[in-house]
Amino acid sequence: MLERFLAACAMVAALLLGAAAVSSNTRADTGGFATVSPCQQRTLILSAFPAEADAVLSHTMLDANPVVVDHHRRFYLGSIAGKRVIVAMTGIGLVNATRTTEIAVDRFTCSSGIAVGAVVFSGVAGGAGRTAIGDVAIPARWTLDNGATFQAVDPGMLAAAQTLAVSLGNVNNLGNPACLCKHVPTVPLVNLGRQLQQRQQQRPGISLYPQRRRHFWLSALLGAGPLAALHR
Repeated sequence: MLERFLAACAMVAALLLGAAAVSSNTRADTGGFATVSPCQQRTLILSAFPAEADAVLSHTMLDANPVVVDHHRRFYLGSIAGKRVIVAMTGIGLVNATRTTEIAVDRFTCSSGIAVGAVVFSGVAGGAGRTAIGDVAIPARWTLDNGATFQAVDPGMLAAAQTLAVSLGNVNNLGNPACLCKHVPTVPLVNLGRQLQQRQQQRPGISLYPQRRRHFWLSALLGAGPLAALHR
């Protein structure tokens, strides 16, 4: 379980808009991907469980009134590297992810003043094949039926992600949570040199899982390609 937690970060860009219930302010472009009519657009960043969501929130400069609650889901409004975002935790599983995305797309429309312009799912995953602990894995396609059919990710967002490079370094460790004894093997965390923003330091209650904060790469993605254009 610990190895799985520390394994490669997996990012699925703009995947769930196609499966989610689309609001009346949303339309499909010629490529079949959802787009939103002009208004303040934000990137919806989703994670499944607290340790994942905290890695995002620890880099988020929160708005003055950051919390929106809808259908028992909490959405946090803020910005990452100057790019406007909505951060939410879905719970584990595809059903939870789909439902949370549906709620977000229905709640945040141009009529509310804020719309979802893109969706990024950020989380941990088990490593396999070419991936190693600490890698950032970005899929080109995904499947819900064990490979019978595939759904492509947004090509522009994928192309932007492929241009990014992040240097990784090992720091500190979590210890072995399954054993309280001494002299047990430990696993290094991955450190990208994150510095806490001053405002975030003043809001410790927003951290969902502070003892497992991990360092970040989404800020680079938000400034590249279609996501950069979205936030202009």
